[in-house]
Amino acid sequence: MKDETKNSNSKKYDNNIICKCPICESNILTGEYGYYCSNKECKVSLRYHAYKYAGYDKKLSASLAKELFTSGESKNEVKCHSTKTDKDFSAILTWTYSKDEQYPNKTGLKFKNKEK
Repeated sequence: MKDETKNSNSKKYDNNIICKCPICESNILTGEYGYYCSNKECKVSLRYHAYKYAGYDKKLSASLAKELFTSGESKNEVKCHSTKTDKDFSAILTWTYSKDEQYPNKTGLKFKNKEK
């Protein structure tokens, strides 16, 4: 499903519906900067590059965003890169929503326990 809208710069953005909002059940849409809830009162959102500073420097795909909105984490580990140590690592992406906070959308990484 697509809903074409225009912003103030007259660019067109395809607002594809990727899933239902986990908080208010409205539609989660794709926008210019990321994924957001179509309900203007709901602040659920996730930027395309929300995990950049955590080492995941790729644009967040719609399927990965859907996993995060529906289960709170990615199904599989993703490859990341630490700019501090210059090493690659794998982690699960996480997303949580805290309604009463100024910035309610929280992103993070989760590491699987490695057996020795």
